[in-house]
Amino acid sequence: MKRQAIRCPEDLYSFTPAHPAETIANLDKIAIQENNEPLVDLRPACPGIVVQPLSSGKQTLHARESVAQRLNRAQAFLHEQAPGHQIVVVDAWRSLSQQTFGHNLAKGCFRIIHPFWSAGMVREIANKYVAAPDCLAPPPHSTGGAIDVRLRGAHGKTLCMGPPTPAACRTAYEKLSATQWHNRHLLCSALESAGFSNYEEEWWHWSYGDSGWALRTNQPYACYGRCDKA
Repeated sequence: MKRQAIRCPEDLYSFTPAHPAETIANLDKIAIQENNEPLVDLRPACPGIVVQPLSSGKQTLHARESVAQRLNRAQAFLHEQAPGHQIVVVDAWRSLSQQTFGHNLAKGCFRIIHPFWSAGMVREIANKYVAAPDCLAPPPHSTGGAIDVRLRGAHGKTLCMGPPTPAACRTAYEKLSATQWHNRHLLCSALESAGFSNYEEEWWHWSYGDSGWALRTNQPYACYGRCDKA
């Protein structure tokens, strides 16, 4: 993972050298060739990682089978680099209703913060953090190809990845301490080694097989569409 120039929080989807502009329009252009891979329960499928759902309504998390396999590969790489450290998955597959609720909640929050913004601007910034459920390209989490992660240290505690500010959400955010940068680099290296791709506006969001992954890695098509049941 290389440091990149700091981008303004308002610069939602501008081009960066590492990735194509991840706009809704560009994502919608990605063809999907669904491979019908099943969703699997991450607890038994990935015994080496920590499954810790953020949502109080979830007891476990599901993802596509290849995602689980790649998580195992990432954990093995991490163990070699930093024995005792573990990948923590806090979110994975979401139903369309869960995605819709999250998107509407994000729009409501940004409307309160920016009461004079147009509906289009509020929707755009909400899309930055919670994908809209009504676009042609399915929301990443609704495909079963996306995961949200943290990093747990050998002492059993979640490691700090940076301050909880919108600007610091960006993976290559410059104003991190040496320890925070090291933690991010460690996590990113493990996930990249297993073929996951990062959504650069959120250091914790990684995916394989969905439209975002296909766009960021220049694949001819995505292999996961929306998956309705876990």
